[in-house]
Amino acid sequence: MSSCHLPANPGTYGPGIRLSLYLNWATVILSDIVYTPTRSVFERFVTLLLESAVFISLLKQTSTDSIAAIEIYICTLLVSCTCCFHIASFLWRMGTCCREEFDLSLGSAWMQWSTHGRNVLTAGRFVYIVGLGTFEFWFWNGSGERRGRMGGDMECPRWVWVFGRRVALGDGGLRVFMVVLYTALVVGAVAVAAMNLVRRRRGDARKEWRRAVRRNLDNGTTWLHIVRAVLHAVVMALFITAIERTIQFNDMTGAWDVSSSAQIFPLLVSCCLLVGVIREGKSPKEEAEKGMAWVAAAGGWARWGP
Repeated sequence: MSSCHLPANPGTYGPGIRLSLYLNWATVILSDIVYTPTRSVFERFVTLLLESAVFISLLKQTSTDSIAAIEIYICTLLVSCTCCFHIASFLWRMGTCCREEFDLSLGSAWMQWSTHGRNVLTAGRFVYIVGLGTFEFWFWNGSGERRGRMGGDMECPRWVWVFGRRVALGDGGLRVFMVVLYTALVVGAVAVAAMNLVRRRRGDARKEWRRAVRRNLDNGTTWLHIVRAVLHAVVMALFITAIERTIQFNDMTGAWDVSSSAQIFPLLVSCCLLVGVIREGKSPKEEAEKGMAWVAAAGGWARWGP
C-alpha cells in the first residue's frame, strides 16, 4: 500500500480548508437551534462564499489537468454538503406525507425576519447548485475515466467510503448513485425556483410567510428546529466521514500539511463565526417574546395578515 500513496494537494483541500468548512457546516446547523435570525443568513453567505472558492479552485485545476480523479471526488464532497441538506429535508417531507404540521420550513421561519440579502443568497445558492450539478454530470458521465484517471491503475486502485463500505471510485453503482443524487438536487432546485417565482407573482409567498411566522410564534414549533438540525447533522457526519476515510484509504500523503496562510485565514473566520453564534444565540422563549413584541409594535396581526 505504501507504493500506492498519492501526494495530496493541501492548497485545495488541506486541513485548514477542510476544518473551516466542517466548522461552517456545524455553525449553520447550530444557528437553526439557537435562533439567531441575522446570523443564520450571514452564516449561509460565508459558507456559500467558501464553498464557491473551493469549487472555483477545483474548476481551475481540472481545466489544467493537474488534479487526480480521487481529489476531484474529495473536493466535490467538500462543496456539496450544505446542498444535500435540502435532500434530507425533502426525504423528511416525503416520510411525513407532506403534512403541514411537520413542514420543516416552519422551523426556519425565523430566518425570514432578516429579509435583507435573502434574495441574493437564494439566487446565489441556485446558481451554485446548477453549476455544481453540471460539473458532477460531466465528471461521472465518463470524462474523468476517458482520461484514464477515474479508478487509478490496476496496481493502485482508488477507493472511496460510501455508507460504511469501501467502494472503487470507478464502480458503476457508485456512478449511477451520484448521477441520480445530483440530478435530483438540480431538478429540485429548478422546481423550487419556479414555484417561488409563480407564488411571488401571485402574491402568495408573503401571505404564506406571515402564516408560518404566526404559527411559529403562537404554537411554539421549536421542535422542528431540532428535527431539522438532527437531519442536517447526520448529513454532515456522513460527509466528514466520507472525506476523511477516502483520504485514509488512498494513503494521501500531505493531506494534513498546512502549506500556506490561505488555510489559516478561513479557519480563523469559521472559529470566530461559531463563537459568535454561541455567544449571541438566544433561547426559543426569548426569541418568541421578542417576535411577539415586534408584531405588536408593528400594528399586530390585524395589520400583517392572517
